[in-house]
Amino acid sequence: MDRLEDEAERFKNMLNPSDKDPFALTRLADMQMELRSIQTQRVDTKEMICMKRLQLFLDGMVDYEKTLVAIGFTEAKQVMAYLWASVRFLLKTTNPTEKAFDNVLDTYELLGVKLIKVSEYTTFFREVPAAQEYLVNIYKDIQTFHSLAYKLFFTFRPKLWQKLHKPIWKDLKSTFNHIAESLALHAKDIKQYGEPYRTNCRGYGDSVSDDISDSTVMVNPTEDVEKVLNGMHHYRFALRDLKRNFEEAETKRKVEMKTEVRNWISSSTKVEELQQKFSEARICKGSGRWLFKSYKRVSQWLKEGGGMEEDDEDNEESEDSGNNEDNNGNGRNGDNANSEGNGTGVKKTRKKKPKRQTKGRLSQSALWVHGNRGFGKTILASLVVDELESLRKKEEIPEDSKTYYFYCQEEDVELQTYLGILKGILHQMVKQDDYIVPLCHDKMTQGGCDHLSNADTAKSLIETIVQYNPRQYIIIDGLDECKTIEIRQTAEFFTKLVDTCNNTNQERGRLRLMFMSQDLPEIKNYIAEEDAEDAIIALKSTDNADDIRAFVKKKLLDFGRSGESLGFNLEEEDRMQIESIICRRSEDSFLYAYLAMESLGLHQTKGELLQEIREEILPAQLWKMYEKLLGNLKDKIERETGGDRVWQKSKLLLGWLVCAKRPLKWHEMQAILSFDAQKAEVDFDNLMLKDNVRKYLGSLVHVLDGDHIRLIHTTAREFIVSNKYKNKYIKQNQVQCQLTSLCLRYLSLPSFTNTKDYESSERRKHAKFGWFSFQDYACSKWYSHIDTFIRECSDMFGSDISEDGGEQGDFIAALQLFVDKHGEEIKTETHAKLETGHIQKFKDMQFYDNLFMVWNHIYTHQQSKDEERNKVGIPQIDAALLQNRTAVEEYKPDEKVSGERFIKDFYGLNLYKCRRTLCRYFYVGYDTEAARKSHENRHDRPFPCEVKGCTSAPIGFSTNKDKDRHVRIYHPELSEGPTVFEALSRRQATGPARFTCHLCGKNFTRKINLSGHERSHYGDRPYKCSFCEKAFARMNDCRRHEKIHRKDR
Repeated sequence: MDRLEDEAERFKNMLNPSDKDPFALTRLADMQMELRSIQTQRVDTKEMICMKRLQLFLDGMVDYEKTLVAIGFTEAKQVMAYLWASVRFLLKTTNPTEKAFDNVLDTYELLGVKLIKVSEYTTFFREVPAAQEYLVNIYKDIQTFHSLAYKLFFTFRPKLWQKLHKPIWKDLKSTFNHIAESLALHAKDIKQYGEPYRTNCRGYGDSVSDDISDSTVMVNPTEDVEKVLNGMHHYRFALRDLKRNFEEAETKRKVEMKTEVRNWISSSTKVEELQQKFSEARICKGSGRWLFKSYKRVSQWLKEGGGMEEDDEDNEESEDSGNNEDNNGNGRNGDNANSEGNGTGVKKTRKKKPKRQTKGRLSQSALWVHGNRGFGKTILASLVVDELESLRKKEEIPEDSKTYYFYCQEEDVELQTYLGILKGILHQMVKQDDYIVPLCHDKMTQGGCDHLSNADTAKSLIETIVQYNPRQYIIIDGLDECKTIEIRQTAEFFTKLVDTCNNTNQERGRLRLMFMSQDLPEIKNYIAEEDAEDAIIALKSTDNADDIRAFVKKKLLDFGRSGESLGFNLEEEDRMQIESIICRRSEDSFLYAYLAMESLGLHQTKGELLQEIREEILPAQLWKMYEKLLGNLKDKIERETGGDRVWQKSKLLLGWLVCAKRPLKWHEMQAILSFDAQKAEVDFDNLMLKDNVRKYLGSLVHVLDGDHIRLIHTTAREFIVSNKYKNKYIKQNQVQCQLTSLCLRYLSLPSFTNTKDYESSERRKHAKFGWFSFQDYACSKWYSHIDTFIRECSDMFGSDISEDGGEQGDFIAALQLFVDKHGEEIKTETHAKLETGHIQKFKDMQFYDNLFMVWNHIYTHQQSKDEERNKVGIPQIDAALLQNRTAVEEYKPDEKVSGERFIKDFYGLNLYKCRRTLCRYFYVGYDTEAARKSHENRHDRPFPCEVKGCTSAPIGFSTNKDKDRHVRIYHPELSEGPTVFEALSRRQATGPARFTCHLCGKNFTRKINLSGHERSHYGDRPYKCSFCEKAFARMNDCRRHEKIHRKDR
């Protein structure tokens, strides 16, 4: 029975240090006393509950303990102590919370009915020692349940487990069912092979005798032992198969749940990619490490132990656990596995920190590191993220520490909002910890949205999760790239969250926060004056000087001979001069140094490079450096054969990149280039660019996975689009005019206008060759471009503009074409609240009437209800969009369509898109039709039943009220409050029930009753009150309600 002791020891090692002695000292009598106390308290408070559900389990385990004693197992009392303590403290802890207590009783009943009366087989276990494996496995299964319950109810404070209990317990039910199946397997085999040895004993309803009889039937020892050993061989295989099948199904279920949650959070997938890019940008060894050496507060923030509010020099000082009781007086629940207090008044010692972890008190849990624009703060933030991972692996910080980070990006709407930041942090929390996934899944099913769109929901989840983990770090970079309101909301929430964690847990540093940004008053306002000196770190202009110099030296190596390149053959004096000039002009701007080296690298000869250096042509201002870089890029491209055409493409791509209404993917930019507006066709085969975007835009862009393209820095966008710098290469209003014309012309193609005459075979052919690559963008953003055009492009037009006048003439022709094709479906009645301020600037133009008509249509459409606003706004385009998508979905992403071209080259990997234009998945899409269908169901009926596979409500409900009603009726175990014990009905059936519900199987004697019942499954209410807006599923209910109104009259 050594294995039984090992199981007990394993359970003991899982306990909090403060719980080991109380558990080891508990006996059956202690548990029974606790049980009587609970029953007495419930009688006194008139809160009785069906505790008889415990009976089978307790009888079974009492019988089990006596069997261990009877077969001579000397450690029986000690081994059982951990089981009785688990029952005792689990009931005591959950008793104040009705639903938790009810769930625990249900689970004990589930396990109890599977327990066998092992005392009847005492001789079997004694005569066949190998059969004692059954006893070990029974104990192991019961303690597996107790381990899971212990983690939930004993390692968290009451307020925390009360938030976690419902979703976690629901998620564990499959595990509890598996444990019950495992117990049933043990029982079946014990009965089968122990029958020859079986003792005639009383049933569970009688008291268990202290002395277990040895009287048995006569058996053939050798023959039966051999049979048992062979049977146990098969038993082990069956047990292994049962476990394997469960684990495989459970793994699949958890993966699916996690995927659903991550899809619901719908955070940008680019944050992790950006972290990888920024890490790779640190090309010099030791770059940025001065941050840890020069600023002690940062290194303390990384590694310092939290310390208590009233800190003593000795962190391992013994404390009286009596001060650590919870509000139930049981002293059982700490903050985490290192919590103090054992509920017995026993002194104990604080658990030691991981090896090499610094002792002492953390001065600040929140830091704000700020520096000038272009300093390289983002690269420093990525260094902090990597450093934390390194420290965790070396155990210099707790091994279970979690690091979450976010990079704000001005050019990406998903990375510049408060909600986006919350979703990004929450996404990483879910990714790193499976235990909290059910909590998020529960919120998802209650929320009524296909994706997380409410900041309060995200906040509540984050607030709960940060209490769960023992050490967490949050790094948020680039808040200065967000709007003021987003900055304030972010700074307020996260700084308050840190304060809450510090105050709730007494130990500082459970949650550690770092902001990296420019100097912003919006952040400073949320840092207390008394903390400012320690919490705010202003980076000095000399801090990164050595890093800039090292970077320039490293990049100069690229100017030498390598591969097929002969290099510039620079003398040491030339190298030193370049290094000196760039380092001096950079001041503290790492970005300037990067742009300067990239610009110099574009020269074709040593003479050109040295001339720029010696004549000090290299500009001093950052914006002029951008212009210089663009100029050198232009010169380099135009030197090549056909370079002028390539440069024109480069300007187009750069303009579209900065002026698009959402980030364009590379295949969408290719689609624009392949659209021949004059021929009204999309010609990927002849017009598609063969090279990557870096061929055209060089070091101005990052290329991320999934065709995502990002500018090297937000200052690049500012230089290109701001009138302040008068960029001579890209004119923003011209690009906006071009994109508006492109959308109008594209949506005037036959595939969007002649839906009746447009043959399905032609549609499939066009789908195959990429004609619909641009439709997601054009259909969802055409009205935004019209809006921008009206607001920003009026100064491009004069009264003498003709149709062949460049961008202006092209726009006039495109607008006329659009009106000609869709005019019959454009609303002509002027909206009463139409905004006409900006459009009046065009009133003298010849195209004013057309523009006014289209703008009025757009404004009217935007004032509609959400259901209408989620459409393109022109019926024939809406219809065409669905048909085009259906044609695209007939193909597979990896399907070859022409030569070396694949479908994914035109449409990406996700072909199944949401039909709602305002939804992120309208253009992101899914890789399977089932995933898209699940997503769209949440749009239509956003409140699904929480029970997966529920046949009574397969497509969800239109309101949360309908869902709650369904749960109360069909899944009462999931509703709040204790289990309902229904009274027996006295009602007699009046005839045969011939009408059966196809959803739940319930039978009815009348078809009208069946129809009303089926409507209740879906929450449909077709019968509306003629006096008010209330609606009903059954006509009789509606009539009964209307009588109330008539009485009032």
